[in-house]
Amino acid sequence: MATMPNQPMDSYEAAAFLGLKSAGTLANWRGQNRGPAYIRIGSNIRYLRSDLEAWITAQRITTTESA
Repeated sequence: MATMPNQPMDSYEAAAFLGLKSAGTLANWRGQNRGPAYIRIGSNIRYLRSDLEAWITAQRITTTESA
């Protein structure tokens, strides 16, 4: 996994960080224009930890009991 706090991660590292079973899930989400923000460098896809953390936070659903 990336060693520096915001070092770009490849799809496999990002999938592991998010707890996904497959990096293919991220590819599917990109094709559907959803999921976390990413960077395209030529044909390579990279994810920043800060973007993954922001995306996780945005997925949070608050229930009436936890509010």
